[in-house]
Amino acid sequence: MPLTTSAETVSISGKLTARDLSRLSKKKGAKIASIEETDLDDFSLFNELKGLQDLRIYNSKIKDWTSLSSFPKLSSVFINNVRLTDTSVEVLGRLKSLEEIDLNLVSTLRRLPDFSRCKALRKIGVFKCKLLSCIAGAIKAPNLEEFSAFQTALSPEDLEPLMRQKTLRFIEAGFGKKTLDQKFLEMAKEHGLR
Repeated sequence: MPLTTSAETVSISGKLTARDLSRLSKKKGAKIASIEETDLDDFSLFNELKGLQDLRIYNSKIKDWTSLSSFPKLSSVFINNVRLTDTSVEVLGRLKSLEEIDLNLVSTLRRLPDFSRCKALRKIGVFKCKLLSCIAGAIKAPNLEEFSAFQTALSPEDLEPLMRQKTLRFIEAGFGKKTLDQKFLEMAKEHGLR
């Protein structure tokens, strides 16, 4: 079944039928949307969901991410095993209500977007994004409190500028080598974090 719904949730898996699209347009009160193994041109099929707060995307292909910034209440984004282009990454930095973002198994992610516009952003999590080597965009998040990164191309030294942020309360990372993990723990302790 490509579309399942409940009072506050819309879940899409696979190809939608005309009937599914009709049902989706009636779910204006949905706050959570889940997209799994689906190919979309863009996010326009969610246009009626102005109260959308939580978006979860798994194993899907989305061509154009620009319409994602048209959801004024979108506060949580979880992306798992989705290819992101530089353009789609930048759209994530335009989500003004964003409070938390998790990026998992995003094989194309080399850098985080500029999060300076995301004043509500408190938490960033990155897992198995093996090409990620630049977090300058995270450092620009004005109110970031938590950051985690595991199995990326980052080094402990790459995380030090983030550790210096006054708003940061918690940081965790894993590098796959005991010596690097230990160095990170020592650096975090020096900055009063953990």
